[in-house]
Amino acid sequence: MPDRFKKKQLTLVLFFCICFICQCGRRDNVTTDSKDALVYYKQGEDLLAQLYYKNALKNYLNALEIDSTFAMAALKAGIIYKSFGSQDSARYFFENANKHAPSKSKIESLIIRHNWFGFTDNKVQHIATLDSLVRFYPNNFEVKILLASNKWKNLDFAGARNIYQELLRQNPNYIVAYNNIGYLYAREGLFKEALSYLEKYKRHASNQLNPYDSIAEIYIAIGRYYEVINMLENIIANRQAELIENEYIGLSIYRRIAEAYEKLGQYQKALEIIASAEGLYSTNYAAVRIAQFRFYIFNELDQVDRMETEIKRIRNLYPADDYSYQCAILNIEKMEFDDVLKTLAEMTAKIKNQSDADRYQLVKRASLEGELNYKTGLFNEAAQQFKLAADTFSDTLWASNLRLKQYISEGKAGNYSAAISRLQQIIKVNPNCPHALVNAAEFYLKLNQIGKARAYISHFQNLWKDADLGTPLINQADSIAQKLNLLH
Repeated sequence: MPDRFKKKQLTLVLFFCICFICQCGRRDNVTTDSKDALVYYKQGEDLLAQLYYKNALKNYLNALEIDSTFAMAALKAGIIYKSFGSQDSARYFFENANKHAPSKSKIESLIIRHNWFGFTDNKVQHIATLDSLVRFYPNNFEVKILLASNKWKNLDFAGARNIYQELLRQNPNYIVAYNNIGYLYAREGLFKEALSYLEKYKRHASNQLNPYDSIAEIYIAIGRYYEVINMLENIIANRQAELIENEYIGLSIYRRIAEAYEKLGQYQKALEIIASAEGLYSTNYAAVRIAQFRFYIFNELDQVDRMETEIKRIRNLYPADDYSYQCAILNIEKMEFDDVLKTLAEMTAKIKNQSDADRYQLVKRASLEGELNYKTGLFNEAAQQFKLAADTFSDTLWASNLRLKQYISEGKAGNYSAAISRLQQIIKVNPNCPHALVNAAEFYLKLNQIGKARAYISHFQNLWKDADLGTPLINQADSIAQKLNLLH
């Protein structure tokens, strides 16, 4: 998934927005002289708790219209604009909040500065302000959530989970904790425990859309594609107005359905679902997300011209580094390897010039080199780079596709037994992972283990019985099946 980092990065943005919802139930940390502004702020908090970002934003902006020094309202507006990818607007409101922070309460000022330093990528001060918050306000509800967020970001999933569980015991109404605990279990590959908490989240917030979206992501990870389609198409049929009103989650729900169809080889159906979403959402945020998904689909189908069309759509909307990465993926498909090597050199130089390059940059660089090596037939080297990228992610849920590519590369390099053993680890978690099934069959065939090869290819063919014809994976599976038939 050359493009799949996009989903994971935006999911992380969503997580940090959720983390900041902590103040929805704790509004004593806001300073304003206007009762009317406070009313709008509280309404914004209630809407933000349900992930109605656009409507929440309107309320924060209304609060600022009344009280232009309302720093916490400005901060919340900045966070929402950042989640939508509107960096200029985000910066404007973060700067507004930071400007007025010194005149606010100490905890309010520290929270604002903590977020400002996060936005400006000042890692030292970002950590320092969190340390101050923890030192001065160790039992504060909001501070504990910021601490959990920091532990999550630094891959201390168990530590973050323990804080959320403590907060849930303290405040049973803090139901979004069920969502975060569920995801934290999923990050460690504990999908049964993850679904247990996400189902609790759905029971407590069945009127919200986010629980269904979260459950769908885990269902896709473990191969329950038809359940995703049935659950979310029912929501589309019966809650269309909510989906339109809540673009952030609404678009994600459409994408989950499209991804489920893609996992079943029904690419055209997936593209139709995305086209339906395009008819509902017209923001730059939606345009980028939709173009990214199409880019990935067309890459799967080896349709280079259509990949190029999609990347041109987002040229002026995408962060420069991410755009460069996507262009390099396109260059690989176009066999323009010198351009890819140039991009890799630029990425390497940038990482070397940073004392603490973030994990995302390291993953992208290793993944890109893995893609290049794979395309040029250097399978051992590809496996090493995909392994490096997955190890750097240190996250079972997000690194799953990198692991898949690592194991397939090992098999392509002739390490059939090792590759099969590792692909079986994936299949144990997701019995319906199409690429794992087909490649396991191929490698079993290489080892002349005909019965096992037949079993895996048969499973795949049954799974993809309604798939589009002539796609690369179908062609690979058909080739294996033909060879098996000759051995019958």
